[in-house]
Amino acid sequence: MKIVLDPTVVMIIVIIVVVLGIFIFLRYRRCPDDRIMVISDKFGSRKCRCIHGKRAFVRPFIQEVQFLDLKPVPVEVDLQGALSRMNNRVGVSAVFKVAVSTDPDVMPNAAEHLVGKELRYVRMLALEIILGQLRIAIARLELEEINARRNTFVSEVTRNIDEELSKIGLKLVETNIADFRDDSELYEHK
Repeated sequence: MKIVLDPTVVMIIVIIVVVLGIFIFLRYRRCPDDRIMVISDKFGSRKCRCIHGKRAFVRPFIQEVQFLDLKPVPVEVDLQGALSRMNNRVGVSAVFKVAVSTDPDVMPNAAEHLVGKELRYVRMLALEIILGQLRIAIARLELEEINARRNTFVSEVTRNIDEELSKIGLKLVETNIADFRDDSELYEHK
């Protein structure tokens, strides 16, 4: 027994298969190398997937896609009046560069804290962490020790800042501490 299909039915089936194939192809998204793709559920679930440099299928009508930019953000620091171990006022001028981390263990933190946020928010958040870690490091030493062991101080500060930044999904890309100064005289004259 031979089944004969009507050409119209065959044409409709082919059109449906082609449209379905195009729809699926369009939902298979590629993440650019300079971004992180965050795929999350539209309906309340806080769980998300973070993709970097790969492709992923995004379920239609259920999931949405947002991106995090990986470009480094400069954070200028002009810390004044931090107390050293001997209660001297110390000032620090520096520029730090931070970026969203591509470490698979840290990317979910970035998705949770940074998706949809403006660049100035990211810069302000990083600045708060950097200032806090600088104050902690300065409080452990005297100004003379900071100047004498500058490389050790910078290494310690960099390590501590990087550790704290990873909690919000960022990493420290570059540290440039330009100047340490004794600000005691500024506070004595006020």
